[in-house]
Amino acid sequence: MDTNITSVRSFLDRLLAQGRALAQKGEDAAASRLGVDDTPEARAQFRKTAMASGAAAGLAGLLLGSRRGRGVVRTGAVVGGLGLLGKLAYDAYAKGRETPEPQAPALADLSDEDAALRAETMAWALISAAKADGHIDEAENAAIEAALRDLPLDVRASLTTTLMRPADAAAVARRATSDQERREIYAASVMITGRDHPDEITYLDTLARALDLPADVVAALDAGVARA
Repeated sequence: MDTNITSVRSFLDRLLAQGRALAQKGEDAAASRLGVDDTPEARAQFRKTAMASGAAAGLAGLLLGSRRGRGVVRTGAVVGGLGLLGKLAYDAYAKGRETPEPQAPALADLSDEDAALRAETMAWALISAAKADGHIDEAENAAIEAALRDLPLDVRASLTTTLMRPADAAAVARRATSDQERREIYAASVMITGRDHPDEITYLDTLARALDLPADVVAALDAGVARA
């Protein structure tokens, strides 16, 4: 069991901070289960096959830090974890304001106990975004199971339940309780999906409207994630 992960919040922080390491661990486990040879050629074909299925790659991306070479595996997001997410969300609000008003705390600044419900919302936001453009295949399921296997029972149970929820931007948005949380949800969703597929674009636009984010804030969040 990974003793560094004690809650859904700490799992999310590690996911965003150590995406590459989790990706490699998950890929190794999935390849072993599926009988993929440990050769560069076989692994390259395995990645190509796994990543070709759209949102299947997205869900692997959520748990393993790999989204067609995008998202949380990019340097800034990997280094920053939840702290970077909170900064992106606040900066998008404060941009152009001489005296920004105080905002609700970022998810990174809360204790695990205080962040429990908010972390569950963020987990669903990430999973919903990752599911936005397709399905999940056997390779991704195996990788996801590998990523969850070593987690504490209560964390694994919570994430497993969340994985069963559908992609639903409006439902995710209804769970947000502050403007800071709304911006974090949108920024994290952009990190996971990008705007590479029409369904992803539609999902992110729907999410932004459901979160009631002003157009300038959406543009600032998109730009901030692109720079990360």
